[in-house]
Amino acid sequence: MPEPRALIAERPFQSVPILLLLAAAACAFAYGITTPTLTLEKFVVVEKTYSILNGVRGFWQNQQYFLFVVVGGFSLCLPVLKMILLSAILILPRRPGVFAPLVDFVDRIGRWSMLDVFVVATLVTTVQLGALAKVTIHSGIYAFGACVIATLVGSTWTSALLRDANRRALAAAA
Repeated sequence: MPEPRALIAERPFQSVPILLLLAAAACAFAYGITTPTLTLEKFVVVEKTYSILNGVRGFWQNQQYFLFVVVGGFSLCLPVLKMILLSAILILPRRPGVFAPLVDFVDRIGRWSMLDVFVVATLVTTVQLGALAKVTIHSGIYAFGACVIATLVGSTWTSALLRDANRRALAAAA
């Protein structure tokens, strides 16, 4: 039985662009969680700017542990886990039956990464109260959204690449 090979070794022209996309997603993620995502201006005198990281930290400091776990888990942990798993699937040697469930798991959890973008979009649409409050969106939310979209695309491409590699391996073994 031949030694298992990594997808990047078997299909470098398809794997390397995915890894580059994941690297760009990691950069967008780091930028997106640390830079301001929105500014909330109330009564024209009170102005507060939020980033995802500061928001999660604020939940902890205000003892809002449920929101800390939900937003922190879906906004910070899930995207990092997804990028690590997708990179591992491309770089590590393939073992039969191991990576397919991982890809399925990444596909299932990937949609939840949009939670923050949804929350900010909902906030912007509901808080536009004229003179009482104004919400201004900043580049952090766009970078975070780009990270989410890049990991969704990377997940789709990795899934297709893995299915094709498994199909070829089965055909070669037959």
